[in-house]
Amino acid sequence: ASIATTTSTPAASSSATTPSTNERLCVINAGSISGLASEVTDDLKAKGYTTADPQNYNGGSFTENTILYRDSSQKAEAQKVATALGSDASVEQRPTSFTMCRDGIAVVVVTR
Repeated sequence: ASIATTTSTPAASSSATTPSTNERLCVINAGSISGLASEVTDDLKAKGYTTADPQNYNGGSFTENTILYRDSSQKAEAQKVATALGSDASVEQRPTSFTMCRDGIAVVVVTR
């Protein structure tokens, strides 16, 4: 029984950090740290995610790193992205007023 427990634990932990989707991620810098979106994009690519070119957002309103998903079909993947970043990013459904990255998951970064 202990062998079964040992083999199932690594499988569960590895699946949490391995991308399980073809969703495209758009990393968007909404803070004042120059180059932050590029750094996060490179980090996510290294973890196996498909990313668009990094972008900047000047519309204000973001005070913390936030993962924005389109609808409930993307919510679980958005939560995995937050975990992969190793930060306490907020995971929220994208407001209709936020028009960037409509076809993917937006990774809005403010801090490292």
